[in-house]
Amino acid sequence: MQILFYLIFLIQSDSSEVYEVKGSVVSATRVEEPIEHIGKCMTIITREEIERDGARTVFEVLRNFTSMHFVQKGPFGGVTQLHLRGTEPGHILVLIDGVKINDPSSPDRSFDWGTLTTASIEKIEVIRGPQSALYGSDAIGGVINIITKSGKKGIKFEGSVSAGSYGTFEERGGVSGGIGMFDYSLSLFNISSKGLSKAIVLEGEPEKDAYKNRGVYTKLNVYPFNNLSMGLTIGTRDATIDIDDGQFKDDLNAQSFFTSTYGKLSLKHKLTDSWQHNITLGMNKVDRSHEDEVDTTEWSDDYDGEHISGEWQGDFVLHKFFRAVTGFQYAKESSESWCNCSNSPDTSRITRKSISNNSVYIELKPSCRNLFFNFSGRIDSYEEFGDFYTWQGSAAWFVNSTKFKFNYGTGFKTPTIYQLFHSQYGNTELEPEEIIGYDVSGEHKFKDGLIEIVYFDKRIFREIVNLDGKYKNMDREKKWSTEGLEFNIILFILKDLRMDIEYSGVEKRTTEIDYLRIPAHNYRWGIIYKWVNLKFCCIGTRWDEDCTIFPPNLEILNSCRKIDLTFSHKIKKMKFQARIENLIDEDYMETFGFSIPGRSFYIGILY
Repeated sequence: MQILFYLIFLIQSDSSEVYEVKGSVVSATRVEEPIEHIGKCMTIITREEIERDGARTVFEVLRNFTSMHFVQKGPFGGVTQLHLRGTEPGHILVLIDGVKINDPSSPDRSFDWGTLTTASIEKIEVIRGPQSALYGSDAIGGVINIITKSGKKGIKFEGSVSAGSYGTFEERGGVSGGIGMFDYSLSLFNISSKGLSKAIVLEGEPEKDAYKNRGVYTKLNVYPFNNLSMGLTIGTRDATIDIDDGQFKDDLNAQSFFTSTYGKLSLKHKLTDSWQHNITLGMNKVDRSHEDEVDTTEWSDDYDGEHISGEWQGDFVLHKFFRAVTGFQYAKESSESWCNCSNSPDTSRITRKSISNNSVYIELKPSCRNLFFNFSGRIDSYEEFGDFYTWQGSAAWFVNSTKFKFNYGTGFKTPTIYQLFHSQYGNTELEPEEIIGYDVSGEHKFKDGLIEIVYFDKRIFREIVNLDGKYKNMDREKKWSTEGLEFNIILFILKDLRMDIEYSGVEKRTTEIDYLRIPAHNYRWGIIYKWVNLKFCCIGTRWDEDCTIFPPNLEILNSCRKIDLTFSHKIKKMKFQARIENLIDEDYMETFGFSIPGRSFYIGILY
């Protein structure tokens, strides 16, 4: 209550000086633009914030921000999925430097966040709400673009070593710089852990599930002329993960192997002061497999997916108050997989299949002093599904130190290769899902911080579900819809003392129960004071399935609290960092039957 009175006092006080939100964003409109001009709901996470958290993985960073709820099937590399505003994991488009890295071989084309580390990351942009009008399929819930480091003039070496609970060790190293017409960046990382059991073991001593993950990221840019640049980006990571058989089922020898490689080749050419165009080629390849060859039930599988794309984009400044962006893109994804189990007489298999599409898009961005608009339209053409037309409109309006935002858009998501062609569950008659969504928000800045309130609503038609062992579209009349509220406060109570308060709530209006594993309410707050970073989150109750019996029963996962504490101290060019995760040793489940780490300690040196 005291905080509330303090907040009201701050808002009503003199706002001639206001807290400034600086920087630019690329993902919201496909071209670099000041954050203040964007009418969409977004979160921008900088390198400084990532280092301050001390988190090893990207999902550990993201889970501290608005409407991002992660579910992990066991720690240290366990399958990790994101629900953004309550959407399904496959409804979120994930990019690294603009390259799509969703897994084409997964059942819903979702991205597994379990092995993606924070190494080499400069900034993360999260755009919430339907974005198909600019990005096509898979962006109906939002877009997350992870931007890696680029080199700057001179040469810079950096590295870190850390160790902690569960026999966890991490080493990172990198070099970046620029000379003449070149700039470059190279980063490497290696993580290993003895781990702990992925599954909760009710009887006996659980076996530790080890985890190894290593990778390389590199970026090279060449500037042969003042108006021309060329870039090459390559990244790869390789992980070996001990896993278990499922809920409450320990396994002594099951393993998962994961390899992901992406690449990007780009050319930027500024023809005139008002016309710039880009050509981009992108590639993403994912190979994952599982083996368990000793138990009475022997099984193994292999999934191989690939996505390639080529794109031209033009950026036209037609007037100081009017800008246009247009482009066309070709994309193709392919996948093959097989699964063999000793208890099953038939092998589940998908011979290599592919889906391709051509698309064209346009974006118009008129503005007038304190009013900024954005109108986008896109046509995607598929041989398998026909043509899809999507559009989006957003606006940002400033009234003194208050900003009002509105965004409305349509979207679609095509069936995946797995859903179409799986030998047991596939259905070649599936049609794409469609979505309509909007959000409206107000943001008020004052001298010592800001406050933001967002309301969102979305409706999905022809949702693809697995019913009775077969993928099917729900009847169009049986649309499901959700609405939600997001509330954010940033307060600078003292010069070096900052407090963040966040709330996100989501309600599914058309079913008798809530989303599986997704809480209706999330509360978070954080305190940052010089070298101390304290994070608290409270996750509400949610439903999950008990799959140890058939048919599965619904179980309630109790609400839980989690506190993380990070200490950082810099001496010249070296930073010493200590981190305590799950400070109060809360015992809870993110996924029914799978474990989470208890109180954990980590210490490291960065230079």
